[in-house]
Amino acid sequence: MTKTAKPPKYEALSSGQLDQIRKMAKDKGITRKDFQTYGLVSGLVAEMLDGIKAKRPMVLGELVAPPGARLHIVQVPVTLDQDWQEAINVAGPDTPANYNVRKVGDQYPTEGTGTREDELILLNFPQGDGNWDKAQAWAKQYQLERTHPRQVFAIGARCPKLHQELGMNPMYVVATKECTFEGDRQACYVWWRGSSRGARLRWVGSFDDQNDWFAFRRQSSVASGH
Repeated sequence: MTKTAKPPKYEALSSGQLDQIRKMAKDKGITRKDFQTYGLVSGLVAEMLDGIKAKRPMVLGELVAPPGARLHIVQVPVTLDQDWQEAINVAGPDTPANYNVRKVGDQYPTEGTGTREDELILLNFPQGDGNWDKAQAWAKQYQLERTHPRQVFAIGARCPKLHQELGMNPMYVVATKECTFEGDRQACYVWWRGSSRGARLRWVGSFDDQNDWFAFRRQSSVASGH
């Protein structure tokens, strides 16, 4: 199950703000006809408003996204002691048997037994101006926990059409607890592409794509036994 941010309460522009726009137009010599022809009809005003909207921080509860970034909440049941290979297979049925993601399970010990309902916060930089360090710094200010790969695998298993819901294809959700493989800092992630879904391992410094979503966990998640 996923939850999206409620839109902010709409407040119309004040008369003072409209007067300010009129004054700026007058100072620049823009006539009413100019504004109608080259602003409204041509779409320049709409482009300007879209630009303002793109720069407006997205707010999700108490969380404020970095400028231009997106937030999304996913609630999933996570089987804490699920076998590593089984978790990968369920999350990413198109994951080849020889992929390196299958070789790092020993670096991610189980976090208990039974099933825990987790609320996971996904952070995305759609302009491609984000990276691993920026995502970690943002999460730290809200005391969000880094995610275990099993939590991200649970997203792949429970939300096979998440990329369609968010309008992004391909799409990658990154577990933010890193590991070491072949001497490099790496992280596991689940990917969606069309009807295919898989898991992979990648160097943390390469997560700077506009299709990357960094997953973090609220500390208030509740565990339950079988």
